Amino acid sequence: MQDNGFQVSSHGLWFLPTIIVSEFRNFLIPLGRSLGDTALPISSQTVHPIDGDSSCNGDLLLTALSMDNNPLYFRAPRVPLWRRGCAFGFDSLIAWLLATLVGGPAITAQFIVFALTWFSIRVIVPTSYFGQSPGRWAFDMRVVSDRDNRTPLWQDFAKREAVSGIAVFLALVGFFNLGSRNAFYLILLLPLGVDVGVAWFDPVDPSAFHDRLSETRIVATRRGYSLDLKVKKWVALISRNVKQ
Repeated sequence: MQDNGFQVSSHGLWFLPTIIVSEFRNFLIPLGRSLGDTALPISSQTVHPIDGDSSCNGDLLLTALSMDNNPLYFRAPRVPLWRRGCAFGFDSLIAWLLATLVGGPAITAQFIVFALTWFSIRVIVPTSYFGQSPGRWAFDMRVVSDRDNRTPLWQDFAKREAVSGIAVFLALVGFFNLGSRNAFYLILLLPLGVDVGVAWFDPVDPSAFHDRLSETRIVATRRGYSLDLKVKKWVALISRNVKQ
């Protein structure tokens, strides 16, 4: 007679190859998508008459122009702060791991490696890949310019990521060196708190300080991996098959 625990485990593991194949396919699909998701200013799009009625074309054009000039109208929805935090933490983890592994215990070497990694994944990659860093791609979001709703220039990325990069590096140094005898490291958490707090306490415009400084914002996009949704699906699937 077989052990019941073994029966549950063997029965619950049959679906793992299916998950792996499915997620590998979902990983490749976004890479081949067209540029149709690129956010453009509303006024730059062609406004066509409705049902052959050319009289409505002027009204539609005026409406589009007014929406494009009004900061309350956005072509893509804003991203919740918790999802922005997940993407930010994803990129921070990559940069910090490389800084500690390559830079060693010296704080100067860690900062150099962190800065190079941060500049690469938060400035060079987004400039070339529709405003998406690895973390933003994982959570379906991108950076656009407030001026024209397009991918910002590399100078704008450098401006915003210089502020956020220094803030997160100081916060990580302070966090991992915090102890009962060196509570003064809490001070290093303040820059990141101020940067993020600007968005947290402004319900009208939930933009961080580095967003406002560079005149950029984070918007949702269909181009990405949807990691948070994938995790929910995996957990639900594993729980359902284990209970069977």
